[in-house]
Amino acid sequence: MRETIAGVWLYGIIFAFILMFAGYLAVSIKYSEAFKIKNDVLWIIETHNGLGWNSDKIESTFHKGKMLVGHFGGMNGINAYLQGAQYNAKGKCPNDKGEDWYGVKSLSYEKQEVERANKSKTYFWCFKKNKVNGGSYYSVRVFYKFNLPVIGDIITFSIDGTSVPITVAKDEY
Repeated sequence: MRETIAGVWLYGIIFAFILMFAGYLAVSIKYSEAFKIKNDVLWIIETHNGLGWNSDKIESTFHKGKMLVGHFGGMNGINAYLQGAQYNAKGKCPNDKGEDWYGVKSLSYEKQEVERANKSKTYFWCFKKNKVNGGSYYSVRVFYKFNLPVIGDIITFSIDGTSVPITVAKDEY
């Protein structure tokens, strides 16, 4: 009887370690996806020289599995990319120390729904334009959420990044 009870405990410990390992794997995979999204957002900003809404060149991007062709600026391209990547995480933008962070309220690539960040609201992604000598660079924050099927959203994490300096930024911010 004693060996049976000890065997049950051993199986319980093995099962707990398997669950912990699977949870760690799930979180790290989700984090790497969000990190890739952050890098792609920064790449779009750098490619379009800022976050304008219209571009003077024709740009193609994926949107829900379809190719979109038109005059997309950085903001349109990012929102279309995020829709195509099925990005739906929301979080709060930093708005400390009087910094001018902006939050994107909707992922629509056809109309502008951007506002100065408010601590009480949640946004799909956030950005801030930083001016330096001879140009500017952008700080970006994207979010990812960890959820369980039965429990739902447990916690939302944020990932920050900065672009390379852009000499002539084509945007309205």
